[in-house]
Amino acid sequence: MGFPGAISAIPGGTYGEGSGPIWLDDMKCKGSESSLSDCSFKGWAVTDCTHKEDAGVVCEAGKYITSNRQYSVDNSLGLSDDLGLLFDRGDGCDFSIKVQDLSEEAELTFCVHRLILMIYPELNLTNESRNLSVNVSQTCHSHVSAFLRYFYTRQIEVSITSAQCVHQLAFIFGVKKLMEDVGRVFTLLIPQDTTFQTQVSMYEYAVRTGDFVLQENVLQYLSWNGEFLLSSPVWSSVSFHMMDALLQRSDLIVKDEALLLKALERWIQDKAQHSELCKTSQNEFSNILIFAGAAVTFLVMVTVVITCIYRECKKKMMLCMLCMQVLLA
Repeated sequence: MGFPGAISAIPGGTYGEGSGPIWLDDMKCKGSESSLSDCSFKGWAVTDCTHKEDAGVVCEAGKYITSNRQYSVDNSLGLSDDLGLLFDRGDGCDFSIKVQDLSEEAELTFCVHRLILMIYPELNLTNESRNLSVNVSQTCHSHVSAFLRYFYTRQIEVSITSAQCVHQLAFIFGVKKLMEDVGRVFTLLIPQDTTFQTQVSMYEYAVRTGDFVLQENVLQYLSWNGEFLLSSPVWSSVSFHMMDALLQRSDLIVKDEALLLKALERWIQDKAQHSELCKTSQNEFSNILIFAGAAVTFLVMVTVVITCIYRECKKKMMLCMLCMQVLLA
């Protein structure tokens, strides 16, 4: 919601009672959890309470998150400040890092200390190494200096505008720890886009870079907001890989199974119209269906619909549509 913290929790439905299923009851949190699902509770939708017991929150006012807010990633050691000054001065540097974009229209060169870099085995440097060239998108060039300084201090300030660039640089240089830390910063940005476009894009980026922490954080947010995701315009753009991952989750929250199946039907029809079904296998479809968690009769119906659409990649759409009409009659 964009607030940095909470002042207090107000029980008893003070701000109005909610509606619909009650998913969490008898929560036991220590205060150090990163999300509600990390707390101890009875189980999803296992409850003996009513909406008269709904909780409210008083948030800190006047401190909304903006694009300029900085998030500190700090894995610092005792000499971090002194080593940071060494990077800033550049005294005695003996290793050159050349940064260019793929078009080679922009180029930056940094002089650093080989001994510092050799602390990081993921860089694969040797005693004979004297230079390193990397391709980095030009849009991220302004963040390279702060990233290289992290090698010295193990500290870096990350903002909404720099987060993806810092994450990309950590991926290019193979610094997995920093990737995971910035991935956690991403979780603070996730709720800020109610269209879900950022979240879906962020998940695909996490898949490409192999960041499992970021993948999990995005999937958890989308699962908790599953019903809104199903009705959003971005639903049709969800990839096969992401759909498979979502449907395997036990915390996917939707009103009922019928709503989920109707959304799956829309998703399938859209993929068929764009010929994307031709690019995947029936095994992938089977995975999607197995984890849908729907009633058997509905599951059989959707299975036949998917098979029909899949075969349409090789036959005619009219035959497929007739198949669907018969099943939905």
